[in-house]
Amino acid sequence: MNVICEKITKDQIYFVCPVCSKYTFRNGKLRKIPYKKIHIHGNDNNFSNRIETRSPHCVSSIWDYTGDFSIHITDDTIKIK
Repeated sequence: MNVICEKITKDQIYFVCPVCSKYTFRNGKLRKIPYKKIHIHGNDNNFSNRIETRSPHCVSSIWDYTGDFSIHITDDTIKIK
């Protein structure tokens, strides 16, 4: 699953998880304020634009996702050096 990296530090990569985040209520109505779940994975002090692959650690009763995340680190990613 492709995701966009929100922020990167020398030690960590942050992204909004589309599996754990909730944009609607159980009745299907959109939330006024979506619940966005951030996942954090390790980084090796590399700030270059690239695609990193990581295994998920999602716990969700709705999704049964077992594939890997392709985390896209781009020019839009906040880079905290």
